[in-house]
Amino acid sequence: MAHPFFTLVVTLRSIGYTLDLDAADPAILALRDHYLRAWSPYGELAKLHSALDLANRIGMVNRALTWHLVVSALEGEDKAEEAASVPGWLQEFLEAMTNK
Repeated sequence: MAHPFFTLVVTLRSIGYTLDLDAADPAILALRDHYLRAWSPYGELAKLHSALDLANRIGMVNRALTWHLVVSALEGEDKAEEAASVPGWLQEFLEAMTNK
């Protein structure tokens, strides 16, 4: 069980990657807001943006931990190929903390 906004960490990134869109692209932001509007009974959009920002940062650490489990179970070339995922997610977390 996790916060429902964690879903967006991977979903929006995957959509952006697949469609070659930056995280600040209007289409990505529109999808983000569409998702958040379903949560409007719990707060105005600005508050939901703040909650999502926190969830994104925590979600980056969560992704690093998940990848750590995955990479730990791999061997040989597969392990070497995916090993950068853990420090990559942690680096994104640190950059997000610096740019907040």
